[in-house]
Amino acid sequence: FPSHDTLAKIQPRLAELVPQFANSLGWSMTFFPRENLMIVSVPAGAISQRVQYALYTNTNTWSQMNGMPMNGAMCIANNQLFFGSDDGKVYLGYEGYFDDVPLGSSVGNGIYGKIQPAYSYFGKVGANKHFMMVRPVFMATDRPSVVVTMLTDFQVVPPAGNPVASAPTGSRWDISRWDEGVWAGALNVYQDWYGVEALGYTGSVVLDTTCPGDTFLASIDYTFEYGGVL
Repeated sequence: FPSHDTLAKIQPRLAELVPQFANSLGWSMTFFPRENLMIVSVPAGAISQRVQYALYTNTNTWSQMNGMPMNGAMCIANNQLFFGSDDGKVYLGYEGYFDDVPLGSSVGNGIYGKIQPAYSYFGKVGANKHFMMVRPVFMATDRPSVVVTMLTDFQVVPPAGNPVASAPTGSRWDISRWDEGVWAGALNVYQDWYGVEALGYTGSVVLDTTCPGDTFLASIDYTFEYGGVL
């Protein structure tokens, strides 16, 4: 079970929701051993859209999942996660690298995600920094679509834009022509620089991403120059 320190990270958010929606249907908590996740499902009326809070037990860190039509009914069977939706459908979660995959297919839509590391003083506490460029380094089967926003001084502002991923470039099994199709699956490195314009004592980049395949964020590089205290 999560430690007190781990629960303290999510307690302020749950403290807002539980008193108001304690008697609403949709609360559920399930441990998914294969992915080392503890998933907390929240009732639909508590937030404008379906969300779940997930604890990654290897690092005791929380994240928020959006867009999964989970109504609170979760089940682990054969080391897989199944969940129900409000319209009576049964979904298989955390399987493959695509979203909205039809039954019998292996390709669907790219998965949307939002990434924001912790704020950093970048080596000098109290000194202003002028941030100019950011380079997220991805290892992926296909190029992710990215919208980059640089925030400063502990701002919490959602970035503008909704990246649309291109279709996977690899050939599909049992459909593409043998000896002509291009095999997919190898990880390529994508390390494009993005221009940003921000000034502050601390900085943290927000990456809005849509990934059409197996994707890892390997690192994030910044270019900036130091300024004075004023």
